[in-house]
Amino acid sequence: MMQKRDAEALQKYEENKNGERHDIRIRRRDALRSMGLAMLSLPLVAVSTLWMSREAYAQQKVPKEPVKYQEEPKDNQQCSGCLHFVPPNACKLVQGEISPQGWCTLYVPKQRQ
Repeated sequence: MMQKRDAEALQKYEENKNGERHDIRIRRRDALRSMGLAMLSLPLVAVSTLWMSREAYAQQKVPKEPVKYQEEPKDNQQCSGCLHFVPPNACKLVQGEISPQGWCTLYVPKQRQ
């Protein structure tokens, strides 16, 4: 009795262009398999979305004012010795033209080899 009711619940009809109905039956096993595959793909979609948003965030540069950028070095620290400096006058993190003798709070010394 239960199987008959389940079969009726899963039974669907499709109409063609002439209005004729065709019986389409969906087996429970096939439906569960499809749902399982869909559930397995959700973590992949979530991870790829987070990865793309992280990359987009990383590509944004900050203005000079919040990082206290100045045209002169501070102590022995200057942009030309910073890991983020891109010669001749740019930075991976700070917007605009950057002086090699400048400095900001994002300063990280280059690794010496």
